[in-house]
Amino acid sequence: MKKDILERKAEKIGVALSKQKTGDWTVYFINFHDTSLKNVLINSCGTGEIEGKEVKTSVLRHIIDSVGPNKAVAFESMVEEVFKLDNEFKITYFKDNQLYDGVITFESGSIKKDNTEFVAEIGQDVVLSRL
Repeated sequence: MKKDILERKAEKIGVALSKQKTGDWTVYFINFHDTSLKNVLINSCGTGEIEGKEVKTSVLRHIIDSVGPNKAVAFESMVEEVFKLDNEFKITYFKDNQLYDGVITFESGSIKKDNTEFVAEIGQDVVLSRL
């Protein structure tokens, strides 16, 4: 039963966006743990207002079987038009046979070149949000 599942708050994970030469941005899931994470499920969507109209993007669902310790995995591509929205990533994963979940949100306008930092797990400058 769902009530019997203990959910723990996600920690030591991140979502990063890296601008590509094509102009699109690649989205990465980062595991900052010293152990692997299994069955990483990510639901992403954008919500907000553009030109006075409420907008919600499609919900995209991704599953990553395993993410090694201190590793990053690309899972999605984004176009700059959705940066006008709040972009939310709901993340669930198993670590040591325990279920963890959390939400990482990039607020409207926060994804831009001025907000980048170098992340060794990816090897380049990215816009990063972490738990």
